[in-house]
Amino acid sequence: MHREDVKAGLRKRFGTIAAFERARSLPPKSVNDVLRGSTNARVTEAIEKALTEPLAPTNRPDFSGCSADAELSHRIIVGGR
Repeated sequence: MHREDVKAGLRKRFGTIAAFERARSLPPKSVNDVLRGSTNARVTEAIEKALTEPLAPTNRPDFSGCSADAELSHRIIVGGR
């Protein structure tokens, strides 16, 4: 897996790489070290496990069936613009 895909996957699940490291009790910057080529079995295993877990559902509204106007209907138009 490409290092940018790994970082994106961790960010999707944890928000930031640092949040992932804190959640898994890993040293700061350890993910960055592994992605640059250092070997650390504990960090590598934590990354692999996190990326194979299914994503948790979010509380975000689903606009997939709505038109663009419906998505923006919450905005107030001032001055008729």
